[in-house]
Amino acid sequence: MSAVYLTAEPSTLAEDELGEGVIWDDRSNCLTWVDISRGLVNRSKLAGGSLSPPESRSVHETVGAVALAQDGGLLVAGARRLHAIDPQGVAHAGPDLIGPNHRWRLNDGAVDPAGRYLVGTLALDDSKSQESLFQVGSDTGIKTVRTGLGVSNGIDWSPSGDRIYHIDTNARTVWSASYEVGSGAIGRWETQFEVRDGWPDGLTVDAVGNLWIAVWGAGQVREYSPEGALGTVVQVEAPNTSCAAFVGPGLDLLAITTAREGLSPVRLEEHPLSGALFLVATNATGLPARRWAESTTAPEWPVQVGNAAGKA
Repeated sequence: MSAVYLTAEPSTLAEDELGEGVIWDDRSNCLTWVDISRGLVNRSKLAGGSLSPPESRSVHETVGAVALAQDGGLLVAGARRLHAIDPQGVAHAGPDLIGPNHRWRLNDGAVDPAGRYLVGTLALDDSKSQESLFQVGSDTGIKTVRTGLGVSNGIDWSPSGDRIYHIDTNARTVWSASYEVGSGAIGRWETQFEVRDGWPDGLTVDAVGNLWIAVWGAGQVREYSPEGALGTVVQVEAPNTSCAAFVGPGLDLLAITTAREGLSPVRLEEHPLSGALFLVATNATGLPARRWAESTTAPEWPVQVGNAAGKA
């Protein structure tokens, strides 16, 4: 089957240095996403297909990802630790996940079907293939569930929750493993498919199990079957597409974050919409955002329970 091509339209000003991690809050009809480099959590109301000017909150450090919490707060992946922001806006810092021996920061993260949080790392030095993926939950503690990654990026699950997908951007690979929702146990990691003509970044799975991947450097979000067959291609007038999520009351709009970071002045002049958030209507339907199961008002942070890592 031939690919179907769509074009996304900008819905915010081109202000994000490194936009990422967009999610849909069905309780408030808002999109929430981060600007990693500027340490901002952005929030914008969706009404009539248009977004209100974003309200931004600074966490005063890089912010790799944001997640909704069951109690109405937010969970934010800061530079080295998680921060719970309660519904009144008070922030509660969690433990350092990275430790003193690595020059890393936290990168993309996602809530699993049981309300745990998984978040990976990105190196701030020249180290190669040493990145990790952590799982954080009251029942599992803090576990390192993968090591040996180039850049840990997009994370999502199959609609039934029994399979986890995980992107290593440097390896241009989508990995997968069996996932036991009740215990959080992860099976053996396998190559699902490779993306050779671009750098796969953020990932979201739709209601029928297809994977929508933002391809950094290509100005596209691509729909793939679990076997790697290409479906819809969304064109974006910004080369560095970073993340996509299904949003809106019908979960049929695709929201796409982009970045100005990494573009030369000449490239920025050629692509002035870089850093905007884009929207496009699709024929697909997404899945509701999962919520962090723990309290953001009085978080009881789990403790490190050792290394349960599987090599990439």
